[in-house]
Amino acid sequence: MEIAFAPMEGLTDAIYRKTHYEMFGHIDRYFLPFVSPTQNQCWHTRELRNIGTEANLGIPVVPQILTKDPDLFVWAAYSLQEMGHTVVNLNLGCPSGTVTSKGKGAGMLKEPDRLRFFLDKVCSDSPLPVSIKTRIGFDSMDEWPDICSVLWQYPLAELIIHARTRNEFYRGLSHPEVFLEVVDSAPFPVTYNGNLFTLGDIDWLKSKQVHGIRIMLGRGIVSNPALAREMRGGSILQKHELVMFHQALFDAYSAEFPKNVVLGKMREICKYLSWCLANADRDRKKMLKASTMDQYTEAAKRLWDTHDLDDVPSYRQESLKQPWP
Repeated sequence: MEIAFAPMEGLTDAIYRKTHYEMFGHIDRYFLPFVSPTQNQCWHTRELRNIGTEANLGIPVVPQILTKDPDLFVWAAYSLQEMGHTVVNLNLGCPSGTVTSKGKGAGMLKEPDRLRFFLDKVCSDSPLPVSIKTRIGFDSMDEWPDICSVLWQYPLAELIIHARTRNEFYRGLSHPEVFLEVVDSAPFPVTYNGNLFTLGDIDWLKSKQVHGIRIMLGRGIVSNPALAREMRGGSILQKHELVMFHQALFDAYSAEFPKNVVLGKMREICKYLSWCLANADRDRKKMLKASTMDQYTEAAKRLWDTHDLDDVPSYRQESLKQPWP
């Protein structure tokens, strides 16, 4: 089984990846939050902190590009190759309205002919193998066959299927049946992404005896940072590990950023980690309302001191509980 860590913009940055890799590991590839090359063909300092060699030293990473311009994609691929990267991922999954309205991300799925034109250029001129992370349609799953008819024409390094349409964003149930329909027939490796929060979720995919199963974890592993270890047969998450992980991130961000930035990052991280705690909804809300560092540290301490781990530490939003067949 291969396990990838999904890119989560604003959350899984270089500090987060390094801390997770050192404390938990068991990840084959960390996908980097997307970067968008611009016409001036240079990277901003903030982007280099994410994709540069120094930021990812010793960590298996895959950079992700968000663009609708094939020439910019090829330029970015050459630049990433010079940094030492060995594969590049195209983002066809971002559902943000500001992205899709420009024809980028999942917006590229609306026009298969334009997508074909883009891939003709990219797959012939990129110096690096190209993988794709996609959704299964923009408005409807009915679009998926047309999307496949385009993608199947290219020698992709990998296809990662986030099994929702763009209009479903990250809400509700995913559609794993779409993955199962293509995983054995696709001309390239296929990875499943969507609503994998517990060992029980991955057991369903294993029960289908998918050969060489490949998965990508997102909110599930951000909530339970030991999830990949557990899926590989290792020990389950311990509360002291969760507290240590939170503190390590807090210290690392505090050494790098001003307090207001640290506060925003830690509220988002703790929002996910606190899902592993039992009966913590009220104290989670207090933590999210913290407007100063003192308020945050007090609220976070209350979470760790007051609540034990849930019986199954995981991301537990009821609307996302997948009724795996």
